[in-house]
Amino acid sequence: MARYATRRLALAVPVLLGCSVLVFLLIHFAPGDPITSLIGVYPSVDQVAIMRHQLGLDQPLPIQYLLWLGRVLHGDLGTSLLTHTSVASSILQRLPTTLLLTAMSMAWALLIGITLGIASGFRRGGFIDTVSRVLSIIGISVPPFLAGIILILIFSVQLNLFPPGGSLDQYGLLALVLPSLALGIEYAAVVLRFTRASILEVLEQGYIRTARAKGLTPRAVEYRHAFGNALLPVLTVVGLRTGTLLSGALVTENVFSLPGLGTLLTGAIGLRDYPLVLGTTLVMAFMVVAVNLAVDLAYGLIDPRIKL
Repeated sequence: MARYATRRLALAVPVLLGCSVLVFLLIHFAPGDPITSLIGVYPSVDQVAIMRHQLGLDQPLPIQYLLWLGRVLHGDLGTSLLTHTSVASSILQRLPTTLLLTAMSMAWALLIGITLGIASGFRRGGFIDTVSRVLSIIGISVPPFLAGIILILIFSVQLNLFPPGGSLDQYGLLALVLPSLALGIEYAAVVLRFTRASILEVLEQGYIRTARAKGLTPRAVEYRHAFGNALLPVLTVVGLRTGTLLSGALVTENVFSLPGLGTLLTGAIGLRDYPLVLGTTLVMAFMVVAVNLAVDLAYGLIDPRIKL
């Protein structure tokens, strides 16, 4: 297990490097310049030249990237071009909000998706199965930002049950209820469909027929023999969809005005704050890699037949 984890962490290094190179090129080739945000819309040529030299933007792009990478390898994500604050401190200040939002969204998705998926798979063709399939189609069809707007109109404007936006300092965990639901609805629909399909596939296996032939009760067959084996594909979906959750958090945080990594990254992109964009995307990419590794390691815990 330890050797496998070490090997996977080693393979994560080129993934993170490739992600940083891609983001570095995209943000530098995008229209706009941080100089405009720093010294105004109509700066003089001399002002632009001086400012670019002070920020190191007059050097070739490969040199700029290697200098940034060298600082990262020493644990320094750089300093924001606009606020002159540490990128690491800005990320650490916003990170708890995004982590809590992602965790609550995943909790909603797993709770709703696995519960309805189990009921739908074990009772194929019944009323719950029909309702679950309709709900899954609706959930996949509604994007998180639209779901967020609908939830605000219903639960904030009409019913006044939850705040329409704000930070954890203002409303506590209540500020995350609607955003996590908006972000988790689509995820729950995907988990529901995969859980149902996986259970239906497992129920057709020979060992399930053998367990039934031995006279085991339907509940024992379903939950002791079928459920555990049907859970592995669902774990795969959980790992693969984590990146989708984080990308959805970028939009959802802006809809609900949550001060997380999403609003931090959006503002940094708009102002062309290169170090802040690179640092934030690197941290988010590392989070996705870490979750995928955790899911792979969990395979061996759920199914002992799997030898990592």
